[in-house]
Amino acid sequence: MLVPLIISVPYRLWRDRKDGILDENYDLKQEYQEQKLFDQKFRKLHFENRDREKKNYGIRNRKREITETEITESEITGGKEMILTDENRRVLDQLPTGNVADNNNSVPHQGTMDSGIKPIDPKSHMVGRAATVQCYPGDNLALHQGIYAAKAGDILVFDCHGYTEAGHFGDIMALACKVRGIAGVIIDGSCRDAEDNKELGLPVFVRAFQPSGTVKASLAKINVPVSCGGVRVNPGDLIIGDCDGVVVVPQDCEDEVIEKACAKFDKEKKIVEELKQGKTTLEIYGFDRLIQKLS
Repeated sequence: MLVPLIISVPYRLWRDRKDGILDENYDLKQEYQEQKLFDQKFRKLHFENRDREKKNYGIRNRKREITETEITESEITGGKEMILTDENRRVLDQLPTGNVADNNNSVPHQGTMDSGIKPIDPKSHMVGRAATVQCYPGDNLALHQGIYAAKAGDILVFDCHGYTEAGHFGDIMALACKVRGIAGVIIDGSCRDAEDNKELGLPVFVRAFQPSGTVKASLAKINVPVSCGGVRVNPGDLIIGDCDGVVVVPQDCEDEVIEKACAKFDKEKKIVEELKQGKTTLEIYGFDRLIQKLS
């Protein structure tokens, strides 16, 4: 009986020690699993916030398609004078953005800014050359600079990186634009004083409304390529905007685009008359034959 007793004593000591180690390991494992789960949730939340910030504001780690080097207007346009005649404006004022976009196929997404860029006044229609301004989010000093760098008839394109937590543009600035003959304003960011801006009659296209103030600490980069509404905009590009949104037409292909857009506009006027005479869209567009073929 002595031998089992001798054996059992070390065994119990080993067993107790083992159980203690297992308990300790179990606790450590539980703690590790909980920490791992927390880390996974934290990383997921971190990357979701980062992706949201990149998408909406473009402040952190944003891969921009534009250069940060200031480029003069003459370097981009080859020194050509960018003037829209009154006759050209009259023609372009008739065109819906849809007709223009349908024929603006040399650039991604037909040059249409994303659906977040909308006019304050749905009745707005604007035509003009882009005067681009790269701004720092939450800082509107650059916008003030841009107003006085643009020419009468230009459309100011403010790249505020999609930041919507400060009112970059208000009624005072809108009035300043109106006095200078600015044809319209696009802000990839937010503005305030929406009702006052609307009453002024200046076409203002913006991503959001936000009444909070801004700082004045960063200078503008004027007449450089910018990203606005997800579209690359160069100084001098043709801008057309209405209640449906904004289309950017590169200057080097605008003649072809506008010619085709005008042709489509005239064709659709004839279609309207045919519909009034009793024809169906199935007949006019040949969809009846298409439906029969697909049946």
